[in-house]
Amino acid sequence: ETILIHVVAYETKTSSKMAKPSFNFLSDTLREYYHGHGITGIESYIQKESQNNNNNDNNIKSVDTKLPTQQGLRYIRLNPRYDAAETLALLEEEIKEQCGSKCSLLNEVTWMPSILGYYAISESFSLSRSRAFRSGRIYGMDVSSGAAVAALLLDDDMNSTENVTTVSLKGQIGNDPTSSSTTSTSTCNAMRILDLCCAPGLKTCAIIDILSTVLNIRAHVVGIDISEKRLQLCKNVITKYHMDPSTCGTNQTHALNDTTVSQDSSNVTIQLFQTDGRTFGIRKYQERDSNALMFDSSVTLELIKSSGSRKRMNKSAKAREKKRLKAITAKNIFDRTLDNEDALKQDEKDEEIITPLFDRVLVDAECSTDGAIRHLRHKYKRLSTYNNSDDNLEENSKLTDSLKLQELVELQQSLISSGFRLLKAGGFLVYSTCSLAQEQNEDVISWLLNEYGDSVEVVPALPSLLLRKGVHDGAVKEGSSLVGMPDNVIAGGIKGTLRFHPSIYKECIGGTSGFFLAKLRKIKAAL
Repeated sequence: ETILIHVVAYETKTSSKMAKPSFNFLSDTLREYYHGHGITGIESYIQKESQNNNNNDNNIKSVDTKLPTQQGLRYIRLNPRYDAAETLALLEEEIKEQCGSKCSLLNEVTWMPSILGYYAISESFSLSRSRAFRSGRIYGMDVSSGAAVAALLLDDDMNSTENVTTVSLKGQIGNDPTSSSTTSTSTCNAMRILDLCCAPGLKTCAIIDILSTVLNIRAHVVGIDISEKRLQLCKNVITKYHMDPSTCGTNQTHALNDTTVSQDSSNVTIQLFQTDGRTFGIRKYQERDSNALMFDSSVTLELIKSSGSRKRMNKSAKAREKKRLKAITAKNIFDRTLDNEDALKQDEKDEEIITPLFDRVLVDAECSTDGAIRHLRHKYKRLSTYNNSDDNLEENSKLTDSLKLQELVELQQSLISSGFRLLKAGGFLVYSTCSLAQEQNEDVISWLLNEYGDSVEVVPALPSLLLRKGVHDGAVKEGSSLVGMPDNVIAGGIKGTLRFHPSIYKECIGGTSGFFLAKLRKIKAAL
């Protein structure tokens, strides 16, 4: 089905200041697309200039009766390296300053694992003006994105009702038969995590937070992104929350100030590569990948220690960083001998893979972003402000153009297939998008199941949460609400998968993006 998106600017009277135009922002076909996914009244939300007007939109509900019905929500996550009580006290003060008593919402998201530290706040709260945000005490991160991280790390025992905060991953970690290190920080006996499309880095940070402050296990986190600009943003985010002593929290600050603590003291090694996730780790591209390392946590920590109070690296520091990164890659980080015997038993499809395999893989794939309707509001605001009628949401041509949609789906298939090949037998892969389209979600999972047969199975995403809420295997039908969960979290089209619908119009929760979540287990190496 062809979906058209167009923007029409109506004529305005000539004046010294251009009058604000009116827009037909969505075509009837696109409006029907959203309506077909259970989202109505979307244009009134997109075109709403502020949270204090548009009182005629009665579809928008809130999580709390104190919040005006037209008020939307956003979500923040606490940095676990700061004292939570202090952070919440600061937030309460800032919310009153910014929003006043009418919008003083700060509610814990109780259905998510408490260790992730999620809270709902008013959509009108500005992160850029927040001292808590600037100081690194909080992340601005959608709760649906946090669900993907929870599914990746916190639900190993599929039949257990044990609280997710006590789940141990140590039994899932492959033991390396060698004591030699391939990076600047030893990763022997370390859990290996791959974030295949890591930018802008918020999910990567959540992964690191859980591994380092909750599970407290040795781990090696590898992030891949093909975009240099986006990977630089990811690097900045990780540096802010995990490296910079002024914003990362107490644990790392103490390590930096203690001259007796070595750079190897951190239990999580973080590396970022600017390369193509579809072919990462394949022998044919070894030279390319060996020159793609853009960030190593031990190198950054070393540079921060030597730079003192300087916030930005000078030319000399940048040169030292580049030299150190080259030295790391020179040690042949793509050494399959670090894998255990099971991981080495690869079939013909995998024989060219030369990087050590991973215990967990997250594929938050590029998509048409149609579930992120908050971005549509930002787009509309820019268009209406600058009267730019030529800017017509071209990024959504991934939805509207059948050829571009097919190219996108093929990219998603390549990414999830690459992630699966790089996964150890017995390991877990989480696939997610912020699209509502079945072609980019359930159909991609079905393609992988067909491609790898009995080597892969879908397992329930967030099973411990669902079990605690009284949802049992086989009791959930496609599209049905989940008992005890927010109304906008429903069963996906494949048993075990989940969908988050944009929930600006749902009772009991609001502000999440449209999101698809699937979790798979690699039973054995593909035949």
